[in-house]
Amino acid sequence: MYRESISIACCLFLAVACGQEQKGPDYRTDPGKDSSISIDLSPDSATRSVEAMADTLILQVDSTGRMAWQGKPLSGSDLATQLEDSLWNTYLRAGNLPAYLDIRYEGTVLMGLRGTLRDEVRQSQQVVANAISLKDLNSSYRSLDPKIQQEFRERYPILFQKDF
Repeated sequence: MYRESISIACCLFLAVACGQEQKGPDYRTDPGKDSSISIDLSPDSATRSVEAMADTLILQVDSTGRMAWQGKPLSGSDLATQLEDSLWNTYLRAGNLPAYLDIRYEGTVLMGLRGTLRDEVRQSQQVVANAISLKDLNSSYRSLDPKIQQEFRERYPILFQKDF
């Protein structure tokens, strides 16, 4: 009777333990505002496919404020989050990032909208740079040695591009 109850208890424990999702450490990045992304350090996130990558990512903006990222219309108005997700997923998939970001304005796009777009892109660049630095170098970008920061900037120029 005693062995049966221990046996049942062990089976229940294993069933519960096996049903729970295992997660690796979760890092949060913070560029200053209230934007952050999670870094998945599970083993499958390290598997990167070798694929051809465009040298330039294109963001199109028309005079009404509608945006398209790589030819696909953006849903909603949160460009920063969508840009962060796109860059992060590209990095995880390919292990690298394209070199440049090109913002193409179609028609008359007001300066206020242009400024907002630039601010959101810069915020996204900071978040993704910090996320990659944490994942690859186990340290935030700002706390890296200046020489390593320079190598990082050379490897991922899209994250430090100022003119779009």
